[in-house]
Amino acid sequence: MAFINNKKFAEIRNAAKNGDEKALKVLQAMRKMQPQADIDRLVEDYYAIPAPAVEETPETPAVTDDLSLDDVSVVNSVISSDIADSDGDVTTITYNLDDITKDMDGLIDEDEIEDMSFSDFLADKKKNMTRARKNADYFKMYDNDSRSKYATDAVAKYKAKFGNLERDIDRRNKDTMTALGMYEQSVGDELDDEVELSADNADKAYSDLIDNSGAMHSFGRYWDEEDKANVITELKTLISKYGKKNVLAAINTLKSDNENYKSYMHNKIDTEVGKYSKNLENLLGK
Repeated sequence: MAFINNKKFAEIRNAAKNGDEKALKVLQAMRKMQPQADIDRLVEDYYAIPAPAVEETPETPAVTDDLSLDDVSVVNSVISSDIADSDGDVTTITYNLDDITKDMDGLIDEDEIEDMSFSDFLADKKKNMTRARKNADYFKMYDNDSRSKYATDAVAKYKAKFGNLERDIDRRNKDTMTALGMYEQSVGDELDDEVELSADNADKAYSDLIDNSGAMHSFGRYWDEEDKANVITELKTLISKYGKKNVLAAINTLKSDNENYKSYMHNKIDTEVGKYSKNLENLLGK
């Protein structure tokens, strides 16, 4: 994190307002959050010759300790200042917040915080106190065979709880694969066009398809004629935009997605059962 003496910062900022090129370079480096070495080099270059005389302005900060660039008030002051260039035109140093907001979209998950009543809080407290009391030392009162049999049976019982979900995962995988085969055949039956296969157009066709909520809700319901017709209509639209070969490539990508989805869901169950088994092992021993 770069630092600059507060007094020097005030002098450089005022010089920049009068069009001093070296002062402008310092502020530019500060705005870009460049390394300390770059800031020091530019400040040293600025003071290598007499700085131009400038009038103090009311917003000039008082001399305090060294200024950190993560000081929001100071950074905002630098960003929002109108700095006159050598021709007298006004240049405003700003962050493009719209671009940042767009690029940040979807990158950070936001977890919901569930409310909790006082009685639930107390119930959790009681549960945690019980867990603290019944630790690994507590369960040593039982012999090894008893602990081992309980752990084996408990893990089997816990895994069995996910039996229906695992069967549903496999059913969805088969249904989606069947649907993909039918839609692939439908696209393959369309008249060939002159549009060549390209990664860019294939990606666009894929993106348009998965972003189409109506088509995706109908996608797996290949047995329903209305839903099937809806998907085929959307696929024809994509062919007209991106070409037959690229739509076929998008469908092939969805085939891989379907297998990855199946593996992802089964892995979630395996991870949960493994965690449960590890917790039992920690309490009961091997």
